[in-house]
Amino acid sequence: MRTIDLVSKYVRKLKREQLHSPRTIISYESDLKQFAQYTGESREIHTISEHLINRYFRDLTDARRLSPSTISRKICTVRGFFQHLENDDILLRSPVSRFHLKTKIHRKSPTYITPEEISQLFNVIREEYQNTGKKLQKRRDRGDKDRLVEYQLFCIVRNSVLFRILLLTGIKLGELVTIKSEQVQLLRKSCIIYPERNVKDQYKITNPETLNLLRKYRKQVKYFNFRSHFFFFNRNMGQLSTVIIQKIFKSYIDRAGIKRKLTPSSLRHAFAVNLFQQKTDLNTIRDKLGYKTFEGLLLYQKYFNTSSQSKGDNKS
Repeated sequence: MRTIDLVSKYVRKLKREQLHSPRTIISYESDLKQFAQYTGESREIHTISEHLINRYFRDLTDARRLSPSTISRKICTVRGFFQHLENDDILLRSPVSRFHLKTKIHRKSPTYITPEEISQLFNVIREEYQNTGKKLQKRRDRGDKDRLVEYQLFCIVRNSVLFRILLLTGIKLGELVTIKSEQVQLLRKSCIIYPERNVKDQYKITNPETLNLLRKYRKQVKYFNFRSHFFFFNRNMGQLSTVIIQKIFKSYIDRAGIKRKLTPSSLRHAFAVNLFQQKTDLNTIRDKLGYKTFEGLLLYQKYFNTSSQSKGDNKS
């Protein structure tokens, strides 16, 4: 069979199994189509040799346009694709089974936001909400109905809820923006988020302040009569863009006077680091972060070694 046909079939299988977030599947599909174009889309799959694959990976690393993590992902994607073909008896042996990248990929430890910076971030959001609320009240006192300011208040609550969920659950930003309204169950003392992919534990939130904000957010959605399939949405009722969220987050970070380069993912990393510092079981950490294997935890190896060392010191 042609390479491009098998790529399409493999991507459909990934979507059907729902083991990955939609954003991850899009990345896998893009990686495999790039690989198919390099080797020749109409090429029969059994004619792809180890030498050709080695040349493809070597060209990726020599180009130096991609980050080490992106190159690593592309290699893993191609390896998984050929492993699938071997498991389905389409190929007798995967041509990537003996591949080892000679160029060492250095992975940077993720940058996480500190407790002090978290406090600064939410203080800025809280101050913005109070100032906008006062502005709205003054206009109401004059008898004005300013829906624009009301919508600004709604967006501030939405931003605060979104950032708090990232911090309290460790969910990926790309996955959070795809969450539908029916996947969020708001109870009296907790909120449970049911992701589309299969995970052992759902995301559970019990923080009182966050629960109050979630109730306020839902109340405002009902007040404006917004109708969207997504829990977080843009003004067109469509999926909220991760790029927009990153810009919003950066504006708050700048206003908080934080000089470090942080992104919304820094909140997820703070959640992960906190689990390591609490000496949480690795299986639990892997499940909470949504990794299928322990390979993803290697990003946090620095923090894992630190917590392990302190654990040994306590025993002695």
